[in-house]
Amino acid sequence: MAKKKSKYKQRIPTVDAVLWEEHGDDDSVGTFSESPWADDECSVCGRHWSEHGRLEEPGNPVADVQAVCPGSYLFDHHGFMSVLPAEQFEAMYEGGT
Repeated sequence: MAKKKSKYKQRIPTVDAVLWEEHGDDDSVGTFSESPWADDECSVCGRHWSEHGRLEEPGNPVADVQAVCPGSYLFDHHGFMSVLPAEQFEAMYEGGT
């Protein structure tokens, strides 16, 4: 006989986050403007790389360099900055107070 299914709620801690929309929204984010492919389009969001942020954090277990698409959230994840598209972030976290 199959076991009865139970409902489980994901436990996600509260995080500090900022919605990054353009250069200047967060001091830790640099630019890709001097990159040879700055005018190419991003495969994730379709915008030019010159509109993206560059998050450099040596030692980060996710990646030493992360691209930040406009409209993505930056948040502290176990002492390192992480990046998630707005849809994913808003599905996992609520609030913004």
